[in-house]
Amino acid sequence: MSNWKNITLDISATISDAIKILNKNSTVLISNKDNKLLGVVTDRDIRKMLLQTKSIEDNISKLMNKKPTKLLYPLSEKKIQKIKTKNLFKIYPVVNKENVIVDVYTNKEIENFTFENLVIIMAGGKGSRLGSLTMDCPKPLLKIGGKTILDTIINNFSQHNFNDFVISVNYFGYKIKEYFQKQKPKNIKVDFIEENKPLGTAGSLGLLKKKPKAPFFLINGDILTKVNFSEMLNFHISNKALITVGVREYIQKIPFGVLETKKFYIKSIKEKPTIKSFINGGIYIIDPEVLNHIPKGEFKHITEVIEILLKEKSKVIGFPIHEYWIDVGQYNDLQKAETDFEENFFNG
Repeated sequence: MSNWKNITLDISATISDAIKILNKNSTVLISNKDNKLLGVVTDRDIRKMLLQTKSIEDNISKLMNKKPTKLLYPLSEKKIQKIKTKNLFKIYPVVNKENVIVDVYTNKEIENFTFENLVIIMAGGKGSRLGSLTMDCPKPLLKIGGKTILDTIINNFSQHNFNDFVISVNYFGYKIKEYFQKQKPKNIKVDFIEENKPLGTAGSLGLLKKKPKAPFFLINGDILTKVNFSEMLNFHISNKALITVGVREYIQKIPFGVLETKKFYIKSIKEKPTIKSFINGGIYIIDPEVLNHIPKGEFKHITEVIEILLKEKSKVIGFPIHEYWIDVGQYNDLQKAETDFEENFFNG
């Protein structure tokens, strides 16, 4: 990457400004008007912030790392190798002796790394909320932007170097299998789990031919998103979680005054408050150990498994999704996804 200005913000910028850049890049550089490096904000910094109470309209200085790892210009192979053995960042700012940004260095070894982690796509549902559209076609094969939902999901994972897929099928499962037999996708592996009866979002995991040796993804077959899957995996591993759930911020504006009461006493009143919550984004990373909680051939939702783990005090964490995300559950969602497609998925 030679045009470092595309990922650089002035110190007067907001966290919201950084999120816009991080939707397409892993790092944002923060500088003053003279282009001196003041700090760095990474994707991981933003995820942690979204789980806290900070506002995305706060100044970026509240979030940035003021002592980032950087490279001194001119670069040498010795300097590069030394820094790469200690850090796993994808992008490093390159500065001169006056700490002025002159370039960025991209770690191609990380960029070109291929993950061995399995991606399981749940594609067995009937999609009944879409009415006649799914009467003779499984929802994951519906086309949005000229591509099937399944193709878009797989393409997005492939862009982050995940190439090993298992698709769990039930309703019109033979059509999904026939589709991929005709497509013969290159550079990826696609296998199938065949449910003889509906088994829920976790039950079919008991039918896996081989137990994964590493954490694996589980994603609903109607989710379109530009989430950074490699960053989600790093987040899961660094936090040593059993399950990581992709979570999406949901803001609800209540058009009335809300009362806090105790018996018949009014303790407080909030006029038309805005409530911030996190909803389940339908994307999970699961440690193989969790499969011990899923009996073979039994109906079970992944949310039931999570509840069991929480009762056992196991570590289940949330990964905030700030990128584009939509659950294509109903017809209006399908229409919105069609409208959004070119802007968000035209590269893949």
